[in-house]
Amino acid sequence: MSTKLTLVGVMASVIALLPTSAMAQNPEPLPSIPGNFTYPVDVNNNGKIIGYTFNYNSGGRAVQWTGSAVLPLNGPTYSSATAINDNGVIVGSGQFSVDGVPNPIMWVNGVASYLPTLGLGGVAVDINEQGDIVGWVNTNEFTAPAVWRKGQLKVLDGFYAKGGYAISIDEQGRISGLSVGLDNTGDQIPTQWTNDVPTSLPTNFGADYVGVLGINKSGAGRTSGYQIQRQTLPDGTNYFINVAIAWQDGEYRELQRPFGVGNSIAYGVNANGMYFGAYEDLDGYKVPTYWDNNGAVRLPLDSGREAIATAANESGLIVGYDKTDGLNPIPVLWRLNTIDTITMDNYSRSAGQTVMLAATAKRGNSPVVGKPMEFRVNNLSLGSVKTDASGTARMSYKVPSVPTKRVTVMASLGGSTYLFRNIVVGQNSVAASVAPLTGSRNRNVMLQATLRTVETNEVLVNREVSFILQGKVIAKARTNSRGFARVPFRLSASLPKSRLPLEARFSGDATTKSASARATLLIVR
Repeated sequence: MSTKLTLVGVMASVIALLPTSAMAQNPEPLPSIPGNFTYPVDVNNNGKIIGYTFNYNSGGRAVQWTGSAVLPLNGPTYSSATAINDNGVIVGSGQFSVDGVPNPIMWVNGVASYLPTLGLGGVAVDINEQGDIVGWVNTNEFTAPAVWRKGQLKVLDGFYAKGGYAISIDEQGRISGLSVGLDNTGDQIPTQWTNDVPTSLPTNFGADYVGVLGINKSGAGRTSGYQIQRQTLPDGTNYFINVAIAWQDGEYRELQRPFGVGNSIAYGVNANGMYFGAYEDLDGYKVPTYWDNNGAVRLPLDSGREAIATAANESGLIVGYDKTDGLNPIPVLWRLNTIDTITMDNYSRSAGQTVMLAATAKRGNSPVVGKPMEFRVNNLSLGSVKTDASGTARMSYKVPSVPTKRVTVMASLGGSTYLFRNIVVGQNSVAASVAPLTGSRNRNVMLQATLRTVETNEVLVNREVSFILQGKVIAKARTNSRGFARVPFRLSASLPKSRLPLEARFSGDATTKSASARATLLIVR
């Protein structure tokens, strides 16, 4: 199943990183409509790309790329296409006036037809291979998540029954999106619907957590998104950043940010487990990125340029747009099977120890032999080593004797693709997560938290987690092989019918730092 961009929020500019050597293997430009902003939004496994084009005079129009041209889709004057499945069915929304109410649309063989609503408009956002469509519709009270199956509308409950947005559906029918929070102040709860029943996805409701800004494409039990966190500058000033987040079957993961600072955002994940989007480099440029299981890989792009990866399929195609010229964004395409890819592990060492860095390069399934691999540590070059018969280059590196929190390692091949990994010096940082709960007095609720290292993306096994309600420890549990700590807890009859602060706390150990996460337990009766 393909993946796409959902326009929920905007990246802010702060910092991130990258080297000085020239990039090669730039993405291919896609056709665009002169005088318009033209954005690819989704690509299916047959290579069909859809999106929208926009200008300030004529508004937006849904488009598809066909051969060497980009063509508007039939239908209303103002429209947007948001997803295409492998059968070529496209979904989106449209309206006949610039200030009209949008309605959900499905295009079959280029012919547009409206999906049913409650008479107050709505939007279709995603479609799976079975033809099930998700999005949202307006009710008399609020905007509600919705699913259309065989053309029939079903309105879904949000987690708190206060509305929300269904944004993605995978091939197993699991729906991901956002529920409106309790305060109606813009707070959004990441939510997954299984058999149309909502459950909250865990996230890090810690001291620096500000809110979930968006949930994006899901696939094969994985969901992508981003949340807002507070970050503190050396002078003590607070500012806010977006951090790319990944969920897999309920596990919470912060996607690696090179050097651990700055903005990042995940626009989607494909069924192969590749997350994609962008982070900001040290010069403030937005850098097209995908994340594998270990960390971040910068897609090929000339230094000093900006681009964002917005969609990917399972066949090695990634689409996005080059936004170096903000007044003339260029839709682009990367073909992963025609560029060199690099893999490398993360490492944990103590100050003063030596580590053998090893990076392996392949093009498709074939090793890249005899090509210089450059290694950089904290953006300073260690030199280059040629890849051997297996495509692997190795270089010895001694961690400085002065303790430091982390060392960022970068490997690049021929100045084209940049892969980032970490040497964690001392204790690993830990991302703890906990999900909001609802329950009734004299009934059990399942307390659940997850623990995972940030830099090395490892689940923490057999670690004790304390669950704290209203400032008191009410239960303890040890994490299992997936990093989950679960324990049932019976809610007392004396608890007030209100929302109560719930905390999951891990005290840390010799190899990992302490961590905690907070959420709300809502007593409904």
